[in-house]
Amino acid sequence: AEIGVVVPCCSIGASNITLPFWIAVGIVMWNPAPLSILMLPRMRSYVVSASGAVSIIEFPSLRVVRTIGIGQSALGLAFSPDGNQAYTLDPKAGQIVFLDCNTLKETARVPVVMGLAALAITPDGKTLIASDPADNRLFFVSTESRKLLGFVTVGKSPGPLVVSLDGSEVFVADTGDEKISAAAVAPRTIIAHIETGTSPSGTLHMTTLSRSCPREKTLPPPPSRRIQD
Repeated sequence: AEIGVVVPCCSIGASNITLPFWIAVGIVMWNPAPLSILMLPRMRSYVVSASGAVSIIEFPSLRVVRTIGIGQSALGLAFSPDGNQAYTLDPKAGQIVFLDCNTLKETARVPVVMGLAALAITPDGKTLIASDPADNRLFFVSTESRKLLGFVTVGKSPGPLVVSLDGSEVFVADTGDEKISAAAVAPRTIIAHIETGTSPSGTLHMTTLSRSCPREKTLPPPPSRRIQD
């Protein structure tokens, strides 16, 4: 069986990329700063850089085999389940960009809205979801028809997002609010707003099926426990 490995992203502003496999295998010099890195089972790492390009590093040679220009900027990465398609954002143009992982070429662009901030894909590979922090929306795009399916309005300044393991729901961190919004992928409706700490940010991780997620708009406080003497 093949195992996909997510490579930790180095901090924005750094000029090199360390590629850790529990022990360091090498360093690829990079300029300008890399924003995100993701490795595929076929031993290629895709790097989105601040210059608006996606570069592909081949292992174990650590050779850059192709750099694909996206635009003035590029942000986020998502892949089809079979690893044949890659997707990234062109925030300045307001587009989701489709890339062929076999030919290493751009194949399509779907116009959405300027300023997209994060990207995710459902486990079946059929739906892309992108967050729009300016107008507090999540946009849904079909990878098959390559058309915009619609959107839902969430909390203030939605950023990082993750799709449930069964593909039925998407969760987004509303960085301008103290909550996470949960939305159904089909139909595109809001399910719940989950209260969190101040200004949630960072990356969300899905560990269980979304059916276990509480449906209350506010999570109840934990029960108090008195220690017996």
